[in-house]
Amino acid sequence: FLLIDVFFITLLSSSILDTINEIIDHPKSLFSLLGSSVPAVAIIEIGYILIQGLMVETERIVRVFFLLYAFVFHTTSTTEVEQEQASKPEEFAYGGNLAFSSLIFTICFCYSTIAPLILPFGLLYFSLNYII
Repeated sequence: FLLIDVFFITLLSSSILDTINEIIDHPKSLFSLLGSSVPAVAIIEIGYILIQGLMVETERIVRVFFLLYAFVFHTTSTTEVEQEQASKPEEFAYGGNLAFSSLIFTICFCYSTIAPLILPFGLLYFSLNYII
């Protein structure tokens, strides 16, 4: 779902919207027109990687919701078992984290030859993920 929604829909909609008039005038050159407008879409993908890396991943460091949850339940719990359950760390969500990491890897891999400027941003994302 992420690959189709973020990667393909963004790629096709941005490329087609930019070159729609030229496609109508020269329908035989559809693929060459779309291919020439793909590097401009790399900026959208760089923005997506920056949002994922700097906003979503840093939110995982702070974990505001978990801290509030642990504070409220730790102060209101009456037994020692309830206090241990309230301060137990949250579980790692493999499905969500690995899906986004795979998507970022696919974006970086596909755009690495077209727009190599995307690679430092992918490195930043995976470096932050490694630290977290």
